[in-house]
Parts: sequence; C-alpha cells; structure tokens
Amino acid sequence: MREISVTELQLLSCLGVEPELSDPTVASWYYNTATYRVQLDRCDVVLVLQPASRDLQLTINVNGQRSFELTAMTVHDVRVIDEQGVDALEIVLDARSQLILQLRPRLEIIQQFQ
Repeated sequence: MREISVTELQLLSCLGVEPELSDPTVASWYYNTATYRVQLDRCDVVLVLQPASRDLQLTINVNGQRSFELTAMTVHDVRVIDEQGVDALEIVLDARSQLILQLRPRLEIIQQFQ
C-alpha cells in the first residue's frame, strides 16, 4: 500500500492547529488517528485522518449545524496545495475524483470529477 504525500508538518502549517492523537502512546503520527479542529468565523472544520490506512473524515459545521460531511476509506492521496496566501488541501479520492478544501483566505469546497 502506498503512503499519502502529506506530512504531519505540512498539515500543521496548512491547518494552523496541532492534532489530537487518539493514542498518545503511539510515537508515530503516521500510525495514529489525528483529529484537527479548525475554527473559522462561524465554521468549525474537523478533519480526522488515519495516515497509514489513508482513511479520513471531513466535517464542516456552520453555526453548530452540519453543512458538509465526507467519509472516505483508503483515499488515493492527501496533499497540501502550496500556493502563496492560500491554505488548502487536495483530497484525491481516486484516479478520477478529488476534493479541494480551502481554508484561507476563505472557506471553499470544490469537488472535481474527470
């Protein structure tokens, strides 16, 4: 099984928050479940990532109400989009579909199919 591209440091830089690890006794972030909670104005973004299995869950709540949820098992890849002034992740679901989560300068979700 291939590894995801994103690193712990890249996610920290992009999301701006430290993850909550499900098992703090596991030394490696890669073999843990990392939960990132980002607050943006009225929006709460929660990304749960299991790097080793490439499973993730993304939930966005606006004013306490769920507006978006994605649960994806064995995603193809997760990458940080390296662009000046933009904090964004690309979640490659498979060879033909991807989701872009942009946090800054404004929250956007873009889903693409080929």
